Amino acid sequence: MTQQGQPKVWVLVADGEHARVVVPMAREGQFATRIAFDPASARLKRDAAAGEVEQRYEAAEAGHHAQAPARDPKVLGEQGFAVSVAEHVSAHAQKHDFDQLVLVAPGRTLHHLREALSPQAARLVVGSMSKDYAALADHDLSPHLAQWWLAPPAAA
Repeated sequence: MTQQGQPKVWVLVADGEHARVVVPMAREGQFATRIAFDPASARLKRDAAAGEVEQRYEAAEAGHHAQAPARDPKVLGEQGFAVSVAEHVSAHAQKHDFDQLVLVAPGRTLHHLREALSPQAARLVVGSMSKDYAALADHDLSPHLAQWWLAPPAAA
């Protein structure tokens, strides 16, 4: 909790390639980006995952037991990105950088985020929305996230 007893709220807004943490601003209902996750790294993770699937497929062909890849490379890449984001957020939870966490992402990404959060970070989740708001600008998030806006501490 902050010095005023008001919890520090982080809202993680994500999709399969983009993610950012937004926090309440002094202006009522407004949010601002605190941390942005690089979408280029998401493409690298997706490409690496695609290569991994292709290698498994080629290995199966060599044994004359060709099988279709078990997982879609795009899904693997999205999962890798979500895990990376969750690990980063979990590290911040360990440092007590926030008191409450809200997850906002499409269903599959939301699932991957929840699965990858550390137990400590998972205990701080106070809400979630299965919505894709990752492309919305900070100032457009207000009507969608209003229920989680809490006045930030005076020093913020």
